[in-house]
Amino acid sequence: MKKSLITISVILLASCAQAEPKEPEAEGTPFTNEEVGFSLIVPEGVELLSADHLVPSSTGSIALTVRVDDVSELEEAGLYSKQSAEEVIKNLEKGELGPGLDFEEEKSEKIVSLGTLNAREGMIFGRFEVCDVTFERILVFYPKKDDKTYQVVINLSMPNEKMIPAFPDYFHKDADNCGDELVWIQQAETGENMRIFSKFHHYEVQTNEHSLIKEWNETFEEIKGGIKFN
Repeated sequence: MKKSLITISVILLASCAQAEPKEPEAEGTPFTNEEVGFSLIVPEGVELLSADHLVPSSTGSIALTVRVDDVSELEEAGLYSKQSAEEVIKNLEKGELGPGLDFEEEKSEKIVSLGTLNAREGMIFGRFEVCDVTFERILVFYPKKDDKTYQVVINLSMPNEKMIPAFPDYFHKDADNCGDELVWIQQAETGENMRIFSKFHHYEVQTNEHSLIKEWNETFEEIKGGIKFN
């Protein structure tokens, strides 16, 4: 009788072990940078582009670039420069936001934790001049390896040809400056107190109601959540 009870117990334990749920594997393509020692998953439907340029080109699909640079080899000044990086590193170590690296919309900027280090997150809707329209989410962090500090810039860009028609109230033609291109309606032309980028971020990005915004937000969170350090 004791033998039977032992046998039943073993069978029950084996059944419980087999029934333990497994963590679902992330769908997508693994991306690994051996030099720095981190990896992430490129979700299905996202096009991974060359990191020759920090800003993904418009391809008609969601585009991702992952750029890695040795901070000591960055340009002395300009966007994502050595000087800017050193300032951001100091602030991140203190848990402070501080000045940005790019033309991030102020309301979108925040510090996020990647577990072992802090990162800067933000959105970019335009740079330099009135004709520029872009929809980018960036994540910047600074891992260290072998006495080197690296700047990692992850940029997820939505295609203009989908985003602009989806939000017609934010765009118009500025024939004098931009020809026939649809560009952002500037604050002076609306008579409103809120800047157009802040307005778009507040009423569209944060409400997360439009399917394109949901796709953008969810894809970015999926990429960010899949970052692992070796």
